[in-house]
Amino acid sequence: MRRRSVSLTSHAASVRRSSFRSLHSGSWWGAVSSCCSFALHESLAIMHRWLDRPYLFIVPLVALFAIGGTLTGVRRRRDNQPFLMIVLLFICAYATFAISFWPYMIPFSLTVAQAASPHASLAFMFWGRACSYSL
Repeated sequence: MRRRSVSLTSHAASVRRSSFRSLHSGSWWGAVSSCCSFALHESLAIMHRWLDRPYLFIVPLVALFAIGGTLTGVRRRRDNQPFLMIVLLFICAYATFAISFWPYMIPFSLTVAQAASPHASLAFMFWGRACSYSL
């Protein structure tokens, strides 16, 4: 029984080594960045939104920090750092998507205010939920 746990441990170590090697090759980082730049240049309305508000570039800078943190964690063979940095990268990706299309629910045709229910319905649901929490 003990030998089996040792073999599982060595298998887990080999999987860990191979995953570190595959993350270490940075060829797919270039493919991702070229796809992002192509998408930004194809949609002129979104590109103008980003160029008119330069403070929006904070989110991609945080994403670059997350990529750098991922690579640092892989090189130092820390298990939790790449995971946390990839979580941060996904948060940045969703934030970038939301920033690019705000205030539209359906891009460039339906805004959040147009998609919302009437104010009376929203107020009824809010107070109904607030009263049910107190019980």
